[in-house]
Amino acid sequence: MQELNGKKAVIYARQSFGHEENSASIEQQISNCRNWCDKNGITVVGVFEDKNTSSELYDDSIEGHAYAATDAEWLKWDKEQRTKGRKKYKKHLAAAFELLPNVDFFVTNERTRLYRNPSPLAKLDLYFLSKLKENSVALVEVESNKIDFIDNDIDIAMHRFLATYEMKKLTERKEQSIKVVRAKKEKGITFSNAFGTIWDSKEKLLTFDPEKAEAVKYVFNSVVAGKTYAEILHTLNSKYIHLASGKCFYESSIYNIVKNIAYTGMRKNEVGNIIQCINVSNAPISYMQWKKANEIVADRKEKSGRQKYNVKGKAKRHFLPLSGYLKCGHCGSKLVMVNDRGIVYFCKKTILLHDKKCTASRIRIEQGDNNLLLTLQALFAIKFIEHENNKLNYNSPDKEKLVTERDNLKNQMNLLFDQLTKFNLNEDIFKSKFAENAERLKVLEEKILEAEVAEKNNDDAEKQVLFDKLRKINFTDELLDDDSYSSLLRETVKEIVVFDDRLKIVLVDGVSFELPRIPLKRKAKGVPFSSAVMFIAPDASGKQTNYHNAINFYASTEEGAKPRGLVKNRLYRVLVWQ
Repeated sequence: MQELNGKKAVIYARQSFGHEENSASIEQQISNCRNWCDKNGITVVGVFEDKNTSSELYDDSIEGHAYAATDAEWLKWDKEQRTKGRKKYKKHLAAAFELLPNVDFFVTNERTRLYRNPSPLAKLDLYFLSKLKENSVALVEVESNKIDFIDNDIDIAMHRFLATYEMKKLTERKEQSIKVVRAKKEKGITFSNAFGTIWDSKEKLLTFDPEKAEAVKYVFNSVVAGKTYAEILHTLNSKYIHLASGKCFYESSIYNIVKNIAYTGMRKNEVGNIIQCINVSNAPISYMQWKKANEIVADRKEKSGRQKYNVKGKAKRHFLPLSGYLKCGHCGSKLVMVNDRGIVYFCKKTILLHDKKCTASRIRIEQGDNNLLLTLQALFAIKFIEHENNKLNYNSPDKEKLVTERDNLKNQMNLLFDQLTKFNLNEDIFKSKFAENAERLKVLEEKILEAEVAEKNNDDAEKQVLFDKLRKINFTDELLDDDSYSSLLRETVKEIVVFDDRLKIVLVDGVSFELPRIPLKRKAKGVPFSSAVMFIAPDASGKQTNYHNAINFYASTEEGAKPRGLVKNRLYRVLVWQ
């Protein structure tokens, strides 16, 4: 091709959106184009590249913007794009086009680096080819070693026809690909790019990075244990910081991990049903853990009891387990915390609307010897009473039989997949049978988890931990550790409504009662002291259980104080001494 000697060219390379900027693809494209130019004695006057840019975009110029505004199909396609960070125009392509009057060739690795219509009716290819024709510039595709001189409108029309055909075929392939992916998902094959996932494209298996899986387990275990987000983040950013995809872990990182069901080895199908995935080998958590953690996160969001890190300069991070539980007795708003020589909760309407009636709901957590956290701690005895009652009256299921039944059910589901793919099983029958088996599998997983919990309850070490906590609750003179307190509070108390002269306490089991606020010096008001007396034992026959459980609140410690019954049921009593 001797006649090309002495000609000039501009090189353009583009990397598809979603690829890393440091990928070698652009370097390879430019290298190929330079080699072609050197081989044919062509002088390169400019090299331009657009990184992470879609092929369906116009150039970033006044002309490119104007032409895009008249392309109805392109505008329709542009409105459907929802990917954050997607560029609207090709910036460096516009710079390459500025050199068209001074060059003979526009060199690119292959035509799709320059354009690919977003739909067969869009005019993107017409625009680009017309610009080259106007400047008498030939389009060079290095990969196929083709030179297109675009001499007349017939050439453009032919290119238009070929581009339309190619785009139509591409659209059909995309639609078919979507159908294949959906079919695989229905069969229980999952794809995920969640934190810690590893996709084996050859074997079509989804596995989890062992170290990242530990971080995932920590997040789920911590949420279920009742740890605050601040505590979880502190550990993640001190112990697992090297695993973070960005500079560090954020509160949103916790939400993203907790809500992703892929960590259970399951997924939700298009109608919202949960199905077992057949290509996940080492799921780090169980479905029940995922379900419990999501319930807790949803509950926390509803209560808005989020605890943040302290601002710089504060040495101590306050333990705030009551955030989201306390409500104003006048307007019903949630009380907010302020540090006023100790932790105080008050209604914002006192300040925002100058509502004096809301002032009465102001409550100090520690008032002299009175401590609201210690007072409420006695109520946690209810959880231990329920626990013992369930253990005495619960017939532990045969875990081995349940596991066998679960495994057999999974085998049946795998056979269904084979019948669908190999023997053309009716799709409606497949979906019906699969949904039925998936529901049964869910029930079995829950029963297996119950059996595991029952086994744990009989563990001596677990019993000792339980009794240590029980001892503190009985005497109510020492707070439980933060994790235990937070988790037991969530499982016991639903809300606390603060009035001027009393507290209305609503429990998770539906029971509610009122405690008096005790007048102290200088208009201050405290809360009653409390204690829990628990004694649970079966009777002589072993068939029934005798309960001797009382939760006492002492509004008066004088010798003549008498008990007044607030709650009495078969499991426990709540008394206030006045």
